[in-house]
Amino acid sequence: MPSKKGHRKSSKKDTKDGRIKIGYHPGTGQYRKYIKGKTYYFGSDRETALARYAFFLETGLVFKRGYRQFCRVQNDIVTPLGPTIEEARRNLGLLDAEADADGSSEPDSDALSVVAIYSGRDVGDAYCEWLHNHGKSALTIQDAVRAFDALLKHPKCGDVPIEQVNKAYFLRWRDHCHETVRRGDRQPTWANKRLAYVKAGFNRCNKEGWIYVPGLPAMLEVLESTSGPPQERAVFEPPELRAVIEAADPWLKTVVMLAINAGLGNTDIGHVQWGHFVNKKIRKTTETRFVMPRGKTWGRRRTPLWSETVQLLDEWRRHRKAKHHGITDENLVWTTRYGSPLVYSKSHDNSRATVRDNLQPAFKELVESAGLARPNLTFYSIRHTGATWATDYATDDAAVAEGVQFYLGDAPGEIWKNYAQGIPPSLRRVVSTIHDALFED
Repeated sequence: MPSKKGHRKSSKKDTKDGRIKIGYHPGTGQYRKYIKGKTYYFGSDRETALARYAFFLETGLVFKRGYRQFCRVQNDIVTPLGPTIEEARRNLGLLDAEADADGSSEPDSDALSVVAIYSGRDVGDAYCEWLHNHGKSALTIQDAVRAFDALLKHPKCGDVPIEQVNKAYFLRWRDHCHETVRRGDRQPTWANKRLAYVKAGFNRCNKEGWIYVPGLPAMLEVLESTSGPPQERAVFEPPELRAVIEAADPWLKTVVMLAINAGLGNTDIGHVQWGHFVNKKIRKTTETRFVMPRGKTWGRRRTPLWSETVQLLDEWRRHRKAKHHGITDENLVWTTRYGSPLVYSKSHDNSRATVRDNLQPAFKELVESAGLARPNLTFYSIRHTGATWATDYATDDAAVAEGVQFYLGDAPGEIWKNYAQGIPPSLRRVVSTIHDALFED
């Protein structure tokens, strides 16, 4: 019988002892309990988890992995009281007795220096717990978790005791990250995040006095970032982009034309609706404008479209209508065969992110079919291409910088106030320059 809406179906590993019941979370492999809006974890062993939960109900003490001890938390002050239930109960009694004698119920803040960290894994756990306690975002904590997971899984680094952490340990980690980028397996951002979070984690534990490694700050200096191998310019030349457009299928040709005309990236294309195209009468002619805020920054964007772009959009609209797809203002201009967005990304409260990009694989195949063998040319390169052409082919440099800001959707809102519903002259000049470079080169 299916469970009622709003009620979680019990896992086979959920366990209880008398009136005590806790749930099992398969994602973390730990037993947990949701109490007053907060999730408490009690370990992966069933009997140990039940004992810790019962002790929590009795005393309010929580076993913190980063400290490897039972701790009391009051007013953001953490007081470690011992690694075992017996020792924690004894120390809690002593602490309460001292507080009663002093007439104070506040824990001694100096107790925070009593922390047990024995290995690299403990450093990662303690650092991630520190990030959480200091209100850092879920994505930041997720990046830190990934960095330490990769460090601990690397065969030349691993989860070593703190006593064995030395300069060679960090050098091996740096060399691994740099070499991964040099091979082209990952981008520099991937390596730099892993280097930075490992460095920050050890630095934080050292600063808080949780670990003592002589000369640690100097050791960590070897974890410098990498810019990767020298890369050729990730922009198209006009003949190259023309070849790509000519080789494209109708839907992808329309996508590429709008992207170079309006400076769009992958995510922007996934959000484009028919209502984002607005016709504006100017004297005796009608101008079609693309009006949609930039998805990443919500910066304003109001770009005049070329006649070639408008023609392709009209043809695509007729094609969609003939196939009985919706073409109202709220309908997406491009979708997958199942009706979902071409590009979709969403961040979740549990620090995970869902990303689906059906555009980049299709564009990569198109670039290869056009005879271009440059691996670093991605769909996002079109956006960089437009900004580069606006500068390289400009006949008047006076307003190029401002026009490029408008083109990329990076112009501050204060500047847009000067133009009401009109098009900034500098943006018109940039869009015209890009058009001439593409079609008249």
